[in-house]
Parts: sequence; structure tokens; C-alpha cells
Amino acid sequence: MTRSLLTGVLLAVASFATAWQAVSAQSPDSARFVRGTVRDNDGAPIAGVDVFLLESLEGATTDSAGRFTIRTIQRGAATIVARRIGFAPTQRAVDLATAGSVQISLVRQAPVLIPITVVAGAYTAGSERGAVLNAIQVASTPGATADIARAIQTLPGVQNVDEGTGLFVRGGDVSETKVLLNDVVMIEPYNYETPTGNYTVTVDPFLLDGIFFSSGGFGARYGNILSGVADLRTQGRPVQTSVVATAGLAAVSAGLNLALPHGVGTHATATRSDTRPMFKLNGSTRSYSPAPNGTDFSGSAIWKYRPSAEFKSFGIVRHSALGIEPSDPSASGGYAADFRSSMYQTGWKDLFGAVAPTISVSSAQTHRAEEFGAFTLGDIERSTQLFAQTAWTAANALTLRTGVDAEWRSARFVGRVPSVGLTKFDSKTSGARNGLFVESDFQPVNALRLVTGIRSDRSSFTNVRTVDPRVSAALRVGGSATITSAWGVYHQVPDPLYFDAALGRPGLAPMSARQAVIGAQLGDDANIARVELYDKQYHDLAQLSLDRVVVGGGTGSSHGADLFLKGAIPGILGGRVSYSFVDANRTDPTSGLRARAPFDVTHSLTVVAEKNFGIGWNASGAFRYATGKPYTPVTGATFDQTRQLWVPSYGPPFSQRLTPLQRVDLSISRFIPLSPESFLVVFASVNNLFDRVNVFEYRYSSDYTQRIPVRSLFNRSYYVGGSISFARQ
Repeated sequence: MTRSLLTGVLLAVASFATAWQAVSAQSPDSARFVRGTVRDNDGAPIAGVDVFLLESLEGATTDSAGRFTIRTIQRGAATIVARRIGFAPTQRAVDLATAGSVQISLVRQAPVLIPITVVAGAYTAGSERGAVLNAIQVASTPGATADIARAIQTLPGVQNVDEGTGLFVRGGDVSETKVLLNDVVMIEPYNYETPTGNYTVTVDPFLLDGIFFSSGGFGARYGNILSGVADLRTQGRPVQTSVVATAGLAAVSAGLNLALPHGVGTHATATRSDTRPMFKLNGSTRSYSPAPNGTDFSGSAIWKYRPSAEFKSFGIVRHSALGIEPSDPSASGGYAADFRSSMYQTGWKDLFGAVAPTISVSSAQTHRAEEFGAFTLGDIERSTQLFAQTAWTAANALTLRTGVDAEWRSARFVGRVPSVGLTKFDSKTSGARNGLFVESDFQPVNALRLVTGIRSDRSSFTNVRTVDPRVSAALRVGGSATITSAWGVYHQVPDPLYFDAALGRPGLAPMSARQAVIGAQLGDDANIARVELYDKQYHDLAQLSLDRVVVGGGTGSSHGADLFLKGAIPGILGGRVSYSFVDANRTDPTSGLRARAPFDVTHSLTVVAEKNFGIGWNASGAFRYATGKPYTPVTGATFDQTRQLWVPSYGPPFSQRLTPLQRVDLSISRFIPLSPESFLVVFASVNNLFDRVNVFEYRYSSDYTQRIPVRSLFNRSYYVGGSISFARQ
């Protein structure tokens, strides 16, 4: 409950404020028109340019003379965005009260995206008009409170296994989905990980320009990933200087954006969190000592030295600590954790004629200290990564991409019993992985897009080179319908800990999956109906048994269907519906039998509705339902005289289910303009409105005669806060 009602709500208002300045502060009857012309470098008009206001996503398309007219109710400062395939997108800050005819110039660039952008299993969130989830919706999703992972969980293909933020995609384990930042993998994407779940994705969502999420069938660009991809892109240079300060029940935050001369800009945020006031108001389903608390610092520096080129550096440093009572009955003394992590990334992109190179490098490390009663576990992980890609537009309908990626990773794990001065293990492991990919993006006719590729990877952990062919197709039928399909082979190297001689099993093979996806989508803007069917076959899975022993060679399968609906009744109500069906099974590592996967949540349903009242108020609500996750029941216990404890006996693996998960969340905000350059937003939310008792797992008494339900993170919880922002042109 902590960070989702913390950093997310805390910073969500930064996005709300700019968005609702357009759609809420004025009456619909006070609409005005923004007019202008878009031309190329030579002054020739450009037709078919998508021009829209970033704050409200109100927009229009230029005619044959390059002219556009946007109807808007926004006042004051605004950002006009212009995009068209074959040109570098541009943004321009204007004052709508004084702007006359707006003149926009676009610079030609290699068209790295083909006009048919609907692909199998892929969803986007960001500032693009027509995105499945725009930035406002990511911020305002009730219960998500601007957390990236929780917003992604409202998309089809993600199973709501519990109320944490783990991304369980199409029957896969959470470790099979990777979070990338500017093309490199984050080794520690979550905050506040505990034995009973994690809380939020690390990155402040308001430092992001966009999110690409794929639930399957992704291309050869992405390696060492079995199930899903969440690819985050940090913002470019800010269009204006602004300051934002936010305070809520659990944290305070400050943000600074600087638009400097010569194409230079910076973004920075700092957050201090302390959940004690929130727990004092709402109570808690856990007994914390200390309550979750921490600090986060993140920022970026950008130099856009010409319209098509950019240097960008991003860094994040965070620290969090908490104590929580464990659910394991054999443990005593509680659980405590202290996490410290950092990540620094630098990237460069440019355009030279028809060639567009990209390079990204990163360095990251995590330090984790955990106490499980009398036992302490410490680990340090370090990762250095490189990603490089070159895209060549060989023709108007053909783009070729080739690239490499590499990772150097090391880990050290230390386990001790301090009370007796005993070190149970002190292990080190390190290894490297390299990959090469080639991909073709071809549009032989206007209605058909084919993406074919192949990649090869080798890791020193497995000493095996893998070859993964992949292909996807999109066929436009009529004006707004698209049929999509994808097939591919995917490999992933198990966690470094699994290869340690003392703790794991050296010589594990790379895990593999074969995916096939077919689907159809109607619409691609404000109204979307989409359905997909998929099948996944797993081999060489590496898993942990109940005794924490590494077991390799597992097999499994997963198949199901995803449904997504998004639409609006203009002026009345907007919303979206996501539904996922999955049937997943795999080898149980404890018994060796094929059984339900531990994340086989058959049905997942999310319904989100939102209403803008046109007077500065915005309200939204969400309903979530999920089939109870499977678990292995305890059927009895025998007493071990040597160890002086009860040893449980288990029934068939994952043969029973928890009760279904259900939740209703509400949120409401009010936008208050203070001046043309400043505004205030106040907000309130309630999670789990009906105080539904959702069960996370069962724990047992020491002799296993009593089964005790462990409640999920969310009881009924209230949150209030406010944010103030100042901007300067």
C-alpha cells in the first residue's frame, strides 16, 4: 500500500495539472480555435501532419496546404506537438491568449516507424495522440496512483496475481518480464520488495516521455526476455522552465525543469517518504517496524544540439527501509530490509541522411540487507550494459535495423547467523552476455506491414549460443480494422544466483519459450476494440522448490485470450475495459509433476471509468476482479525430534486456490488556476472502497493445525494531498 499511495499520488498531480488546465478549467461553451501552418525546411506545406495540444490531446490533421485548426477550451500556456512519418517530431510552447497564426517547421528524418503501428501484443503510453493509454490516463487510473506497473496492470495480458506491482504476463513468472530504461534493462525496477510483495516501479513516471509495453510477440531488438517488455523512455528537453512542489499524507516532493539556451535542458525530482501518517489514518494490514520510508533522487540532462540529434543522461539514486512481520511460521524476530540502489545511463542518437544510429550505456548497482529473524542475508549486484543500433531507411517502405547489446553482471551473496558468529555462505558469481540482432521492417503494399528478424545471444553463465527467429505481420482491412500476428523463439538466462556452486546449480541451460499470437483491432485512436489469442510453450525452466533448491529442466505451456475496449461518450463518460483469460501449467520444482503454474490466474478483469465535470473537477473509478491464485495446501505435519520443529506434508501442487480478488478504487481532483503561469491541484483517493478482504496467502501455526489467512496490502485507505506548480516561458 505504501508507495502506490505515496510517490504515485504524490507526483501524479504534475501530469493532472497541465492536462486539466485544458479540459477542466474552462466551460465547454468558451471554446476557441488555434490555427496555423506546417511547412518543411524549404517552406513547402506538409499535408497529413498530426498536430495536437500536449496538455489536452485535442488535435487536428493538416490539409493539402499544410493548414490546421484545433478547437480547444484551454487557456494560457500550451505545448503544440506536430508529428508525421518521415519528419522529426517537434514541440512548441505558445501562449494561447496571444498567439496568432502558429507557424511550425518540420525537419526531414529517416522514417523509422511505418504508418501501420498496430502490432501483436504491443501497447503504448505517452504523449502520442491515439496511444492506448495517454499520460493523463496513466496518472489518473484509480488505485494505480501514477505508478507505471500498476497502470500497465490494467492492460490485457497481465494477470492480477496479487495486489503488488509484479508484471505477470500471459502465464509467465514476474522474472520473465523486464523493465527497460532508454534501451537498457533495470536490474532493480521495484521499490520496497518484501516477502509479501513489492510496491512500485522505481522511476518517477513524470520523468518519462513514453512507455512501450508488449505482452508477447515482440521483435528481435529485445533479447534475454521470455514473456513481456516494459520499455521506458525518459523525457527530452523541457519546453519551458517550471517548478512543482507536492505534499501528501506520506511524502513530500519537489521537481525542477529547466529549459536552458542552446538546446540544453534538465529535469530533476526529489522525494522523501514516510508512511507513518498514512498508517495512522488508515491502519495497516501489516505490522511495520519501521514503517516503510525512504528517499529518491532522479534527474536527467539533455543536449539537443540539432533538431534530429540528442545527448541524454539519466540518473537515479534511492534508499528505502522497512520492517515487516514475515508470513513464514518457522521464522522469528520479524523481517527487516534496507535497500540502496543507483543507476546511471547515457545515450546518444542522431540522423545522417537515411541512417539513424543510437547508443546507450548504463551502470547500475544494488545493495540489499535483509534480516529473517536470526538470519541475515546480504547481496550486492552490479551491472554494466551497452546497447547500440543503426536503422537504415533503404526505401520509403523498407527500414533495416541491426544492433548489438552486451551485459557484464556480478553478484555476491552472504548469509550469516550473527548471534553465533556463523557464516552459512559467502558466494560470488559473475558473467557476461552478448547479443546481435538484424531486423527488417517492410511494407510491400500500403495495407501490409511485415517485421522479420533474428537474434543470437551467448552467456558465459550457460556457455550456450542461442538463435531466435521472429516474425510479425499487420494487415489493414478497410479503414480502421487491423489483423495482427506474430511468432517467435525467445531465450532468457536464469538469475545469476541460480548458477552459484553453493546456492544453485551450475550448468543450467538458457530458458526458452515459443510464442504464437493472432489478433484483430478495430479503431486506433479514441475508440479501440482489440482481441488476441496466444500460445506459449516453455522448455528448460529454472525454478526454486519449496526448500529453496534450484531445479532446472522444467517445461510448461500457457494459452489464452485478451480483450481490450476503450472509448468515450463525448462530454459524458470515458473509460476502458481489459479482460484476460489464461490457462498456464508448468513443472512443479518440488514434486517434479506437471501442475498449474503458481500464477495461473484464469480470469483478470479491470474496468476504468472517468468523468470530467468541466469546472476543474475530475473523477474516476476502477473495478478489479481476478480469480484466486493457486497454492499448494498443507495436509499434515510430523514432528522432527532432531530439529525440534514440525515438518509439513503437502497435497497435490497448486491444487487449491485463494478466494477471488476484488477491489473498487475512486479518485477525485480539483484544478485551481492561480495565474497564467501557476496553478494548484488538490486531490483525494480511496482504495478498496468496500474494504474487501483479499487474501494474499495462508500461513500456519507452528504445528500446522491452524491455517491463517494473510490479508493483502490494501484495506480501505484514504489519501489526500496537493501540488502547486510555477512555470516560466
